[in-house]
Amino acid sequence: MTSKTNYNAIDFVKFLSAILLVCAHTASERVSLPPVLDLCCSLYIITVPFFFIASAFLFFKKLNTQAQEEQKQSYKRYSSRIWTMYLVWSLIYFCFILIGWIKDGCSLSDVAKYFHHAVVFSTYPTIWFLPALWVGVTLVYVCRYRWEWSNKNILLVSLLFYLVGSICYSYHSLTPITETIHQVYTSVFVTWRNGLFNAFVYAALGYLIAVEGCVDKIKSSIG
Repeated sequence: MTSKTNYNAIDFVKFLSAILLVCAHTASERVSLPPVLDLCCSLYIITVPFFFIASAFLFFKKLNTQAQEEQKQSYKRYSSRIWTMYLVWSLIYFCFILIGWIKDGCSLSDVAKYFHHAVVFSTYPTIWFLPALWVGVTLVYVCRYRWEWSNKNILLVSLLFYLVGSICYSYHSLTPITETIHQVYTSVFVTWRNGLFNAFVYAALGYLIAVEGCVDKIKSSIG
């Protein structure tokens, strides 16, 4: 019988990150905090990348010890768990959306927009993390365990997608070309914050930590 490894430090940081995330959203949308506290809440920006990395690490740490056929079954169970959570939360949040439609009225355009976003992005802004995580982990899984890419190539390709997504998400207004690309892309896929351009590289980092371990040199680790 294989003993289960507990990663208490990861669980602790997850707990703190979740609190920080809630505080940051509350501060930005509901309350006004003193500048120092507001600045501290800005640290929440690291929480989503951490969740991506930690989730990928835990998945690939287990996967890397299994035989090929068992790996396929683990991936199927993992996918089923992610999409089950996404479906449950989507149904919960849809109750609020439906109440809003009944209260304020809605058009066919509103309904079509909702289902379009559900397909290409998320059913609700707060749970975009789940489909993005699945896409990121799936890309790493396919690249490594199906196509047998090297770890270096996975990291380089995922980093390339991340750079493209970062430029087009945050700096698309710098040039007419990037602005045009941004407008065309978002008219279909809504946002660059998704599994391909955002989660892929963090899933790759989680995978690398799981299979190669932490690097010894602090400078390399920071890099």
